Amino acid sequence: MAYTLNDPYRLYRLVLRFNASVIGLGLGGLLFLRPQQLALWGLEDAGSLALRLGGAGLIGMGCVFLEISTRPVIPRLASVGVILSHALLGAALFGGYVGGDLAALDLTGRIVLVGLFLCCLVCVVLPFAYWAEDLTP
Repeated sequence: MAYTLNDPYRLYRLVLRFNASVIGLGLGGLLFLRPQQLALWGLEDAGSLALRLGGAGLIGMGCVFLEISTRPVIPRLASVGVILSHALLGAALFGGYVGGDLAALDLTGRIVLVGLFLCCLVCVVLPFAYWAEDLTP
């Protein structure tokens, strides 16, 4: 059912896979394997161990979201995890921006930050569209 045209979760699966690839595996892999890359974006004082730990967590989050997106019916409890994890990640990004922690970012870093925040925002709001509907077969 996950790959048919009449799948009611089609958009949700697409967003989960996109966020798992971009945030989880993309950013998580970058933080885990190349934390010094952030120095090129303007964050020289970031600790390497903290970045690697955060990257490992994002990789794990991406793997879980890829697994959730393959289920025939996405359970509400899984949607709660999706909403909470993206809300916390988005809050951390927004808090870092407002607090001035990310003021040293250059243009590339700012574009990446806005893109990540928008991905988080979409994945916080989208599951609510499926929340009230009973889509169980």
